[in-house]
This record gives sequence, C-alpha cells and structure tokens, in this order.
Amino acid sequence: GISTVITKIIYDLVGLSAIYMVYTSMSKGE
Repeated sequence: GISTVITKIIYDLVGLSAIYMVYTSMSKGE
C-alpha cells in the first residue's frame, strides 16, 4: 500500500544520507 512506498522512500533517503556522510568524512580525512 501507500505506507509501504513511503517507508521505502524514507529508507532510500536515509541510506543515501549515510553514504553521503561517510563519503564526505572520508574525503576530508585525506
């Protein structure tokens, strides 16, 4: 249903945010 779609979108956004944070922290470390 709709809630499933919303949940998937939220998980996708959280995942992208986590990857972005890790990527930026790694870039700053160099």
